[in-house]
Amino acid sequence: MLLLLLFLIGFVSVAQAQTVGSITGRVIESSTELPLPGATVLLNDTQRGTTANLDGEFELTNIPYGSYTITVRSIGHTTRQIQVSVPGEFLHIELRRSIIDFDDVVITSSPTGSGVSYQPDRAFSGEELNRRRDVTLGQMLDGEPGVSMRSFGPAPARPVIRGFDGERILVLENGERMGDIAESSSDHATALDPQALSRLEVVRGPASLLYGTSALGGVINMITQDVPSDWQRGLTGNLSLNASSVNDMYSGFARISSGGEHHAFTARGSYRNAGDLRTPQGRLLGSDLENIEGSAGYGFRTSGIQGGFSVMGLQSMYGIPEGDADPDERIEIRLNRLATQGNIDIQREGFFDKIQLKFHASSFVQDEVEIEFENGVADEDIEISYDQRAFSISTYFQHQPFSAFDRGVVGFNINGRVLDVGGDEAYTPGEQFVNPAVFVFQELPLTEQLRLQLGVRLDYRYLQARTNDAYPDISESREDFNTAASAGLNFRPSDRSEIGFQIARAHRYPTAEELFADGAHLGAATYEIGDASLKTETSFGFDTFFRYRMGFLYTEVAAFVNYVDQFIAFQPTGQIDAASGFPVFQYTAADARLMGGEVQVAARLSQDWIISAAADYVHGTQISGENEPLPFMPPFRVRLSAEYNTERFWGSATIRQTAKQGRVAPEEDTTNGYTLVNINAGYRFGSQQIHRLVLRGENIFNVTYRDHLSRVEDRQAFMPGRNISLVYSMDF
Repeated sequence: MLLLLLFLIGFVSVAQAQTVGSITGRVIESSTELPLPGATVLLNDTQRGTTANLDGEFELTNIPYGSYTITVRSIGHTTRQIQVSVPGEFLHIELRRSIIDFDDVVITSSPTGSGVSYQPDRAFSGEELNRRRDVTLGQMLDGEPGVSMRSFGPAPARPVIRGFDGERILVLENGERMGDIAESSSDHATALDPQALSRLEVVRGPASLLYGTSALGGVINMITQDVPSDWQRGLTGNLSLNASSVNDMYSGFARISSGGEHHAFTARGSYRNAGDLRTPQGRLLGSDLENIEGSAGYGFRTSGIQGGFSVMGLQSMYGIPEGDADPDERIEIRLNRLATQGNIDIQREGFFDKIQLKFHASSFVQDEVEIEFENGVADEDIEISYDQRAFSISTYFQHQPFSAFDRGVVGFNINGRVLDVGGDEAYTPGEQFVNPAVFVFQELPLTEQLRLQLGVRLDYRYLQARTNDAYPDISESREDFNTAASAGLNFRPSDRSEIGFQIARAHRYPTAEELFADGAHLGAATYEIGDASLKTETSFGFDTFFRYRMGFLYTEVAAFVNYVDQFIAFQPTGQIDAASGFPVFQYTAADARLMGGEVQVAARLSQDWIISAAADYVHGTQISGENEPLPFMPPFRVRLSAEYNTERFWGSATIRQTAKQGRVAPEEDTTNGYTLVNINAGYRFGSQQIHRLVLRGENIFNVTYRDHLSRVEDRQAFMPGRNISLVYSMDF
C-alpha cells in the first residue's frame, strides 16, 4: 500500500499543467420538464462518465479545451449524442420517453469505450439496478436472457451464463479479479454485497481475450464507487432498508460521499440478517445468513490525471441447507475478506494518450464448520479451512487512431494467489500460482456502417501444489501457456438495426479441486475425485446477434455455439461413499459442444405501458464417447412481463415458465417444469431528497418446485415459497 501511495504521489507531482475546463448541464424529460436523476453522461472515446444528481444536473471536470461528443442516457428514454465544446455553455438536455433503452456502452467488452458490440452484452444502472437489487448476484440476474442461477441456499447463489458455471464464468469487481473462492464450489459465496453496486455489466460469450482464464462462458463486472471517480461537489449519499417475509430478513445500507474540486472521500456500510427459508413444504434448515460489510475510499483529480484507492472488509456467516437434516446438527460457512483496490488514469499527449493502472489485492479466510448440539451445548469442528492471499494488476495503454485503425489498447495483466487448505476433512492440497499475460485489442472502421475487431492474448501460468496434513508429500507442479484470440464484425445498416459476429478462442486452466481432490466435501455434501492428468480446456466459440430498435419496439436475437476441447464435467457416478454417506462425483474430461440462443422483444403500447417477452435455450453434449448430455444444463425458459411506469409510480407483473429438464447426464435427476408469477410496485417522491418505496411479491402463488441448477435438489429440498418484501431508499 505504501509503495502504491508513493506511486500515486509521484505521478501527481510531475503532472504537467494543461488548459482544462468542464462540461456541465441538466437532463430533463421533454414532455414533463422534470429532472432525470441518475441519467448517465459518457464522454465518447474515453472511459469517463458521470450520473446526474437529484436535480438532473451533472459535471465532467478536468476536460482539456476542445470539441467532444457526449452520450446521454436514462432508462425508459431515448439516447442522445451531443456535440459540445470546452469551454462552453451550461447544457440543457431533453430526453424523450421511449421503450427501455438496451443500447449502452459496456466497458467490460470494449476497453476503448467505443460503444460497439461484437457479442451480446448488457448493462444495469440507475433505477433499473435499484429495482433488481437482491441478496446475491445470482438472484439479481436470474431470468435475464441467457443467465440463470446456481443455488445452494440464498447466500451462495451464483450466475450461470449459457450453461457455463463456476470457473468458466469470471466475476469481476471494477474490472479486476476479486480474490474470493466463489467459483470453486457450489457452497461458496461471492464476497461482495450487491447493495454496494452502482452499475452491473454482463457479457455473454467468451471473453478470454481481455480477461484470460475463467472467461470461457462470459464475464460479470460488478462496478462500485468505492474508489470515487466523477463526483459531485458537496455532500451526497443514499441509504436503504429492506425486509422480506420468506426468510424473516432485514437489511440496511448507507453510503456517504464528500467531494471537492480535486478530492473526494466516500464510505459505505451494510448489514444483513436472515433466518431459514420458507418453502411450500416447510422451513429449509441451514439456509440462514448474516453478514456485515464496510468500505472507505479516496479519489483525486488534477490536470491530466485521476485516481484513488479504497479498503473494504466483509464478515459473513451462512448455513448450508441439509433438507431433512437433524435439527441438532448444523453446517456453517464463516468467511472474512479484507481487500484493497485502486486505479490511476493518465491523459497525456502522444501516441499512447491514455494510460490506466488498476490493482486489487485481498486476504480471504473461510472455515466450513460442523456443529453438533447436545443438551443445548454446541460442539464445533472446523472440517475444512481456506486461507488465501490474491492479487491482480492491470495496465492499459490506449492509443490514438492511426492509418486505417481506430483507437486500440495494449494491455498487461498479472494475477496470482497463495491458497492453503486445512481442517480435519481437507480433501485437496493447497496451491499457489502466478499468471502473467499481455494482449492487444484493436478496432478497424472498414466503412461507416462496418467495423472490424481483432485481438490476441498471450497467457502463461505456473501452478505449484502446497502440502497440508492430508497431502504431506505432494510436490505436483505444472506450466501452461495459452493463446486467446478473437475476431469480430459489427454492421449497422441503419440507425435502427445492428448485427454483430464474433469468433473467439478461449481457455480455462484446471483448478486444484479438479486435479487433486479425493475426499468428502462437507459444505457441498459430495465426495469428490479429481484427475491430475486433466488438460487445459480450450474453446472455439461463435456468437452472433441482431438488434432492431425504433420508437416503440426493441428486438434482440442472439445465437451461439461453443466447441470445448477437454471440457471438465463434475459428473455424478451414482455411487455413495460409505464413510460420509455423500454421493460420489468425479471430475472427467471429454470434448463438448454447447449451443443455443436467446430472444427478447420489448414494445411500448402507450406513454406509460411496456410489454416484453424473452426466451432462452442451452443444449450441452459430450461429443466424444457416447454423445451424452452434459450435467447441470439449464432448461428452456420463457418470460412475459408488463410494466406501467410514470414519473412517480411504477408497477410490473412477470410470468416465468421453465420447462421440464429431461435431457440429463447419466445418474443426474430430471426436474419438472414450473410457472412462477412475480409482481413489483414502487412509488417515488420528494424533490430535495428522492425517496422510494418498493413492494415486491415473488412466487405469489406459492408454487412448489425444484430448480434444475439447485445443488440442494439432491437432498429433496424445495425452492423458496411466496415472498413479500418491502424496500425503502433515499438519495440526498
